Amino acid sequence: MNFAGLLVVEVLLILASIILSLIAIYGRLVPAGETLAKWRSTFSSSAKLMKYGYWGFLGLIILAIIILVAGIAPHIGNLHGLISSSRSETNGMIISLVFTFLGAVLVAIVASIAYLIGWIGEIMFLFELSTQTSLQGFRTAGILYLLAFLVSFVSLVPHLILVISFVAPALQIAALIILRESAIEALKEAGQAPATNAPPVPQ
Repeated sequence: MNFAGLLVVEVLLILASIILSLIAIYGRLVPAGETLAKWRSTFSSSAKLMKYGYWGFLGLIILAIIILVAGIAPHIGNLHGLISSSRSETNGMIISLVFTFLGAVLVAIVASIAYLIGWIGEIMFLFELSTQTSLQGFRTAGILYLLAFLVSFVSLVPHLILVISFVAPALQIAALIILRESAIEALKEAGQAPATNAPPVPQ
């Protein structure tokens, strides 16, 4: 497979990982954490970290995009006349774009911190689920997430083989699959347990 083919595969893996992660986090994981926190207090800390971290990340990313659009949009029509514009107009436009970019970057940095908080909560949540349910699949998913996090840094190191960058999204997808299977198994066991031990059903 040539370089272009490898690049396409990598992009597809990353997109699949992002889509699955969004569905898993906001559609399943965060609501599940809140429900289990009501059932057992040991989940409350990790549930709060996931809720505030991940939702904070999403809100801040949207804010960063809004800042970029709001800062760049007024100048789009003037870009073609940038060369013929006066020095003061050109400098003003450049300064405005620089401040827009810096503002978006600062918000994105805060968003990254929020995501890290949510991610830490997720790892705590998975390990606690493994402890409470005695299912190793949750722990395995947590370990895969940790490996994906470490590999994502390794893949940024220059002069490494391009294939290495496939590993992080692949591990994330594998973790999501294992997490889904473990959740299904846990729900089956919860359905067979006495009603007093079952977690509350979300409304």
